[in-house]
Amino acid sequence: MGYLDPTRCNVYDIEAERQFTFQFIPETISDSKGSNWATYNIQGRSSPLRGYSSGPSRTIRFTAVMFVDPVADGTTKSLSQIKQDVDFLLSLPYPDYSGGLKPPHKCLVNIGDIVQGFQAVCTNAQADYIGSWPWEPGPGLPHGVRVSLEFAEVQDSPLDTLDRRGGKHA
Repeated sequence: MGYLDPTRCNVYDIEAERQFTFQFIPETISDSKGSNWATYNIQGRSSPLRGYSSGPSRTIRFTAVMFVDPVADGTTKSLSQIKQDVDFLLSLPYPDYSGGLKPPHKCLVNIGDIVQGFQAVCTNAQADYIGSWPWEPGPGLPHGVRVSLEFAEVQDSPLDTLDRRGGKHA
């Protein structure tokens, strides 16, 4: 696992003004976009005509790994910091009940030069605690965790072909 520049690799909750910074490069990063096509069957034609109708949101999926360094030199995350980070990330798909019912908060996702300023909502968050990794016996906290996250685009003006091909892949 390589280290990342924390100023360029983070998930920022826009409404709560809270940020998670990556400790390591994500194990996996997936960036996907689809398109929906309407099918028009023509009698006597061997294949249907297709017309573009819409496209689902661009989706970013990644797995963040957090781990307590066995050498506590003050530069790595503690058990309690990892617990706070996991709680924050797992809370992202939840609605906000403070002051009424509000949908989950919008976030900005940055992962180096791969994903920059991606405005999205978290549609799925999952924490996997690995049994073979060390655990702290007193509080019962694991020294490491994998958190898989999925974000769906919610930008007011989604990217178009020229933006994506022209290098503006924010």
